[in-house]
Amino acid sequence: MKRFLCSMLTLILLLPAAGLGEQPAKIDMNISSMNAIMAFATVNSILGNPRGYVGRRVKVTGWYKESKNPATGAMDRFLTVVDMAACCFNDGSIFLQLLVEEGQEFSYPQEGQQCTVVGVIDAMGGGEETGVLRLESITALDHWQSEVYW
Repeated sequence: MKRFLCSMLTLILLLPAAGLGEQPAKIDMNISSMNAIMAFATVNSILGNPRGYVGRRVKVTGWYKESKNPATGAMDRFLTVVDMAACCFNDGSIFLQLLVEEGQEFSYPQEGQQCTVVGVIDAMGGGEETGVLRLESITALDHWQSEVYW
Protein backbone atom coordinates (compact mmCIF):
# COMPACT_ATOMS: atom_id res chain seq x y z
CA MET A 1 0.00 0.00 0.00
CA LYS A 2 2.87 2.33 0.85
CA ARG A 3 4.41 1.71 -2.60
CA PHE A 4 1.05 2.49 -4.28
CA LEU A 5 0.70 5.79 -2.38
CA CYS A 6 4.27 6.79 -3.27
CA SER A 7 3.59 6.01 -6.93
CA MET A 8 0.40 8.08 -6.92
CA LEU A 9 2.11 11.01 -5.21
CA THR A 10 4.93 10.91 -7.76
CA LEU A 11 2.42 10.85 -10.62
CA ILE A 12 0.51 13.82 -9.18
CA LEU A 13 3.73 15.80 -8.81
CA LEU A 14 4.90 15.00 -12.36
CA LEU A 15 1.62 15.83 -14.16
CA PRO A 16 2.13 19.62 -14.17
CA ALA A 17 5.72 19.17 -15.40
CA ALA A 18 4.46 17.05 -18.29
CA GLY A 19 1.94 19.74 -19.23
CA LEU A 20 -1.00 17.40 -18.70
CA GLY A 21 -2.52 19.54 -15.98
CA GLU A 22 -2.37 22.84 -17.92
CA GLN A 23 -5.50 24.89 -18.29
CA PRO A 24 -6.20 26.82 -21.50
CA ALA A 25 -5.37 30.52 -21.28
CA LYS A 26 -8.24 32.56 -19.89
CA ILE A 27 -10.32 34.74 -22.20
CA ASP A 28 -10.72 38.12 -20.49
CA MET A 29 -13.46 39.34 -22.82
CA ASN A 30 -15.56 37.12 -25.10
CA ILE A 31 -16.82 39.65 -27.64
CA SER A 32 -18.13 36.75 -29.76
CA SER A 33 -20.81 36.06 -27.17
CA MET A 34 -22.16 39.64 -27.33
CA ASN A 35 -25.01 40.65 -29.60
CA ALA A 36 -23.90 42.27 -32.86
CA ILE A 37 -24.50 45.86 -31.72
CA MET A 38 -22.57 45.40 -28.44
CA ALA A 39 -19.74 43.59 -30.25
CA PHE A 40 -19.42 46.46 -32.75
CA ALA A 41 -19.44 49.06 -29.95
CA THR A 42 -16.79 47.15 -27.97
CA VAL A 43 -14.44 46.72 -30.95
CA ASN A 44 -14.99 50.38 -31.87
CA SER A 45 -13.99 51.32 -28.31
CA ILE A 46 -10.88 49.12 -28.55
CA LEU A 47 -9.88 50.86 -31.78
CA GLY A 48 -10.44 54.38 -30.47
CA ASN A 49 -9.26 53.98 -26.87
CA PRO A 50 -6.93 50.98 -26.71
CA ARG A 51 -5.25 51.90 -23.39
CA GLY A 52 -8.19 50.55 -21.39
CA TYR A 53 -7.90 47.19 -23.17
CA VAL A 54 -4.14 46.62 -23.61
CA GLY A 55 -3.09 43.21 -22.35
CA ARG A 56 -6.60 41.74 -22.34
CA ARG A 57 -7.05 38.41 -24.09
CA VAL A 58 -10.17 38.56 -26.24
CA LYS A 59 -12.21 36.38 -28.58
CA VAL A 60 -13.95 38.09 -31.51
CA THR A 61 -15.99 36.87 -34.48
CA GLY A 62 -16.02 38.78 -37.77
CA TRP A 63 -15.04 38.51 -41.42
CA TYR A 64 -11.47 38.00 -42.57
CA LYS A 65 -9.89 40.66 -44.80
CA GLU A 66 -6.38 41.08 -46.13
CA SER A 67 -4.60 43.65 -48.27
CA LYS A 68 -1.05 44.19 -49.44
CA ASN A 69 0.65 47.13 -47.72
CA PRO A 70 2.03 49.30 -50.57
CA ALA A 71 4.77 50.75 -48.35
CA THR A 72 6.22 47.44 -47.13
CA GLY A 73 4.87 44.86 -49.57
CA ALA A 74 3.75 42.78 -46.58
CA MET A 75 0.25 41.37 -46.21
CA ASP A 76 -1.89 43.25 -43.68
CA ARG A 77 -4.66 41.17 -42.11
CA PHE A 78 -7.87 42.42 -40.50
CA LEU A 79 -11.04 41.26 -38.83
CA THR A 80 -14.06 43.14 -40.19
CA VAL A 81 -16.75 43.81 -37.63
CA VAL A 82 -20.11 45.04 -38.94
CA ASP A 83 -22.58 47.39 -37.25
CA MET A 84 -25.99 45.80 -37.78
CA ALA A 85 -27.72 49.12 -37.02
CA ALA A 86 -25.89 51.01 -39.78
CA CYS A 87 -27.83 52.70 -42.52
CA CYS A 88 -27.65 55.32 -45.25
CA PHE A 89 -24.18 56.88 -45.56
CA ASN A 90 -22.47 54.55 -43.08
CA ASP A 91 -21.57 51.05 -44.30
CA GLY A 92 -21.07 50.13 -40.65
CA SER A 93 -17.75 48.30 -41.00
CA ILE A 94 -14.67 48.68 -38.82
CA PHE A 95 -11.39 46.83 -39.16
CA LEU A 96 -9.37 45.38 -36.29
CA GLN A 97 -5.82 44.79 -37.48
CA LEU A 98 -4.42 41.32 -36.75
CA LEU A 99 -0.72 41.32 -35.93
CA VAL A 100 1.36 38.17 -36.22
CA GLU A 101 4.69 37.69 -34.47
CA GLU A 102 7.63 36.70 -36.63
CA GLY A 103 7.78 32.93 -37.01
CA GLN A 104 4.09 32.37 -36.24
CA GLU A 105 2.24 30.39 -38.89
CA PHE A 106 -1.51 30.36 -39.32
CA SER A 107 -3.90 28.82 -41.80
CA TYR A 108 -5.89 31.87 -42.85
CA PRO A 109 -9.49 31.63 -44.10
CA GLN A 110 -10.53 32.88 -47.51
CA GLU A 111 -11.08 36.61 -47.70
CA GLY A 112 -14.66 37.45 -46.72
CA GLN A 113 -15.13 34.23 -44.74
CA GLN A 114 -16.48 34.55 -41.22
CA CYS A 115 -13.99 33.50 -38.55
CA THR A 116 -13.25 33.68 -34.85
CA VAL A 117 -9.96 35.06 -33.60
CA VAL A 118 -8.31 34.96 -30.19
CA GLY A 119 -5.50 37.27 -29.20
CA VAL A 120 -4.22 39.99 -26.93
CA ILE A 121 -5.10 43.67 -27.42
CA ASP A 122 -2.21 46.08 -27.97
CA ALA A 123 -1.90 49.75 -28.98
CA MET A 124 -0.05 50.93 -32.08
CA GLY A 125 0.71 54.31 -33.57
CA GLY A 126 2.23 57.63 -32.67
CA GLY A 127 0.16 60.28 -30.95
CA GLU A 128 -3.08 58.83 -32.32
CA GLU A 129 -3.00 55.25 -31.06
CA THR A 130 -5.32 52.59 -32.36
CA GLY A 131 -6.10 49.16 -30.95
CA VAL A 132 -4.75 46.05 -32.67
CA LEU A 133 -4.98 42.34 -31.90
CA ARG A 134 -1.83 40.22 -31.47
CA LEU A 135 -3.16 37.02 -33.00
CA GLU A 136 -2.97 33.71 -31.13
CA SER A 137 -5.47 31.70 -33.17
CA ILE A 138 -7.83 32.08 -36.09
CA THR A 139 -10.62 29.63 -36.87
CA ALA A 140 -12.68 29.77 -40.06
CA LEU A 141 -16.38 29.14 -39.50
CA ASP A 142 -18.29 26.90 -41.90
CA HIS A 143 -21.52 28.73 -41.07
CA TRP A 144 -22.41 32.33 -40.34
CA GLN A 145 -22.92 33.29 -36.74
CA SER A 146 -25.10 36.22 -37.81
CA GLU A 147 -26.57 37.51 -41.04
CA VAL A 148 -25.00 40.54 -42.71
CA TYR A 149 -26.34 42.83 -45.38
CA TRP A 150 -23.71 44.99 -47.13
